[in-house]
Amino acid sequence: NIDTLNEKFEAEAFIEAEWFDTKFPADAQNYDVQVHWNPKLSVDNSIGELKDERYYTINRSSPANDGGHITEHRKIKGVFWEKLELHDFPFDVQDLTIKVTSDYLAEDIALKENFDRPSSINRRAFTAQQEWSLFEHVEVSHQFVVAGTYATVILQPIINRDDKRGMGNELL
Repeated sequence: NIDTLNEKFEAEAFIEAEWFDTKFPADAQNYDVQVHWNPKLSVDNSIGELKDERYYTINRSSPANDGGHITEHRKIKGVFWEKLELHDFPFDVQDLTIKVTSDYLAEDIALKENFDRPSSINRRAFTAQQEWSLFEHVEVSHQFVVAGTYATVILQPIINRDDKRGMGNELL
């Protein structure tokens, strides 16, 4: 659902974050967010309560040594704020932003896109197909980094209006 009047949209997203923890104990069987290091990610532009389900997996390069790749798998669902550009209505194209931020400063952590597993869209789950067309890719960018700001990555599925009725009304 995309609410152009109130500049918000509903979405469900699956986000993965991966990091290598050199201090993760070789004998640890489970990852505990209260005990082990993590990037402390949050979604900045959600409105109201965000449904947020997480689980973690561990991949060790060597079972005998400390250290391991930790992956946070996160499924979020909620309402997000987006400044919509309507000056080209009814031919407008919109970026629907999900803004993921770390509690760490940009100079202390680097959030990067995983090119081995690029971001994607489940177009069949898109429910606003009568009015909008969803592009197949997701734009991934980083917010302009200034010293003292938090590390942020921006995920942007892109849509364009496909409302023939709106176009017809404009031409009459």
